[in-house]
Amino acid sequence: MGPNDVKAHLAYNYFLYYANRVPVLTPIVYGPPRIGKTETVRDSLKLFVKAIAHRIVANDFLGVRPPEIKGDLEHVRKSLAGLIEAFKSKRKDLILNSMEESGEEDLNFALIFALADQCECACKRLARVMAASEKEVTKNFYLDIINTGAFLPAKENLKYWDDGVVEYNKNLDLTEMTDKVVYVEINVNELTGEDLKGYPKARDGFFEKLPPRWAEALGESTIGLLHIENGLTLPLDELEKLIMLSRKKRVGMYNFDKLVVITGPDPNYAESTIVPSYISSGNLAFIEMRPPTVLEWRDMIEREYAEEVYYFLEATSIGYGLASTIEALRFVPREVSKVVEPKDTFIPPPEVAKEYKNHWKPYPTPKAWMYFAIALEHGRVEATSLAFSYIADESVAELFASYLPYYWKVRSEGPRSILDFREDLEKNLAARVAVVAHVIRTLEIGEGKEELAKVLEEVGWDSVARVLKEGHAK
Repeated sequence: MGPNDVKAHLAYNYFLYYANRVPVLTPIVYGPPRIGKTETVRDSLKLFVKAIAHRIVANDFLGVRPPEIKGDLEHVRKSLAGLIEAFKSKRKDLILNSMEESGEEDLNFALIFALADQCECACKRLARVMAASEKEVTKNFYLDIINTGAFLPAKENLKYWDDGVVEYNKNLDLTEMTDKVVYVEINVNELTGEDLKGYPKARDGFFEKLPPRWAEALGESTIGLLHIENGLTLPLDELEKLIMLSRKKRVGMYNFDKLVVITGPDPNYAESTIVPSYISSGNLAFIEMRPPTVLEWRDMIEREYAEEVYYFLEATSIGYGLASTIEALRFVPREVSKVVEPKDTFIPPPEVAKEYKNHWKPYPTPKAWMYFAIALEHGRVEATSLAFSYIADESVAELFASYLPYYWKVRSEGPRSILDFREDLEKNLAARVAVVAHVIRTLEIGEGKEELAKVLEEVGWDSVARVLKEGHAK
């Protein structure tokens, strides 16, 4: 399966378990390293939350209206328009101001509307599939979601509720996770014996087992997901204990009763084995995730980290700087796909990978691009060395390494610095891409448009300058 298929498959499992009360097998997601398995699992829970919100709104399951609001669903939406837009903006200052001025019921309804409005194509498809298997118990589940305020963020921890999901952090107060949707991610290297059995504590002459904090966080949640990263790398005896944990959903005597997803590399890429049948005992569902294509990777990364990576893919248009509309500037290029070999993916096939005997050199996988973006975000501008450190010697890395010096020159010195390499604009794809990236960024932030437009007119990019001035070509 590709990343989007895996995401939808997992999200539907959550629906069966939480909304339809159908027992499901523990998913084991495996595949080559660094292809975004972790991001896919995390996004699957967000997809589920948005699909729930979409169904609640589409079927008018909003139940009891806030006391001051009367009328049909559309009237409720209009009444809460300002709050809805604040949540959709994801701007902390706007949301905090809205939370100060509004009651809890209003905030909860507004957030449900905001999530439903952000339900993309994959989310709507999932919602339609969910609709085909809903029962009476499912409607009660939707109403419980509304009544518990599961989507309502806490003021102190807005950064954790992205898309309606609280991401577990051991420094957070457990009360912040009560009646919420909680995602817990633990790398297998961080698991201890106490995580699987509970922490012993002496009391009145005997020992009792206390649950780890992550288990309490899941237990407090309305919907929760425990994701064990790299679980397949455990020795078989330890893996068996982990699978028992996923089956029983219990640590010691504490029932956290939430789903578990285990991820890990497949045997072609690491020294691990597929789980033997005597351990799995028919309780596991194996899902093989293939490397993402270029366009799938773009979809995975578009909400993450520094803009430099995303703008590179967005701005490499066929017309380069000659495009006359912002839509054309945003056209995602075939050129990027052409330079990635083989099979239009960001990782080599097994027969190539095996030559390295598990001593990996970097490849431009989603995780590699993200680490690269983080490094740039923190001001490290030695573009060429970073590109080759994170994304290796593929032609994509070469193109990106040649693009970044131009991009950072304009970013640090301002639009007038484009004149320093105006000759390169005639023959250098990387230089043109860098300038188009700045055009897109300037249009989005809405600042510096006039200055950049004047420079572009000087170098002969009149149509692009017009886009900056008018927003479109006449």
